[in-house]
Amino acid sequence: MTADGKRHSRTITDGPSRAPARAMLKASGFTDGITMGSEGMKASLVSREVVADSIELVTIGNMFDGLIALSGCDKTIPGTVMALGRVNVPSLMLYGGSIMPGSF
Repeated sequence: MTADGKRHSRTITDGPSRAPARAMLKASGFTDGITMGSEGMKASLVSREVVADSIELVTIGNMFDGLIALSGCDKTIPGTVMALGRVNVPSLMLYGGSIMPGSF
């Protein structure tokens, strides 16, 4: 491990090539966690599948005749739409808007 403890995060937090991503998140109120263009983005594809699988499981498991799904942000929208295509019941996806940045 490096002396400053940033063995993994150095990829996204250091250097001029990551400046655009850091600037975008800084303007949104964040100070770290920038994964665009790195290995961390692979996690978003898995989370999209988990969203789709979860909606599908609940819909089929409860034998719903129809479904209205409320979605927001950029990962849950495709996951929701994928699920609605799989369940073969009348369905509607409503966009709830982007999530505002928070703080501890």
